[in-house]
Amino acid sequence: MGARTAALDRRTRQANALVEVARRARSQLRRSENDVANLEARQRQLANEKAQVEDERSRLREQASALEDVAAEYVTCNSGLVDLVNATASQAWSYAASIVVSVAADCRDARASLSAYLATYG
Repeated sequence: MGARTAALDRRTRQANALVEVARRARSQLRRSENDVANLEARQRQLANEKAQVEDERSRLREQASALEDVAAEYVTCNSGLVDLVNATASQAWSYAASIVVSVAADCRDARASLSAYLATYG
């Protein structure tokens, strides 16, 4: 009977050790599952932030392009005004008269483009 008791005690200790191993494994599994859930939530958050940044980048590109167009129109206006002032200063009246309408139109277009830009982008 003593040998059976010793064997039973040994098997009980082995079973208890296995239960402890299983308990630790289950605890580690829960921690891993929680880590995975947290990482998945963070991944969704980062994907959302990335989408917002991409949307903002697109809006900024569009705004920059619109501003470049306004600037180009003002450059055209300014160039025409310089030509007009130079023609007037050199008393080239016929040349000044020939460009004044187009210069005024270019400057009007530039002001209209700026107003449209400000109305859209503030």
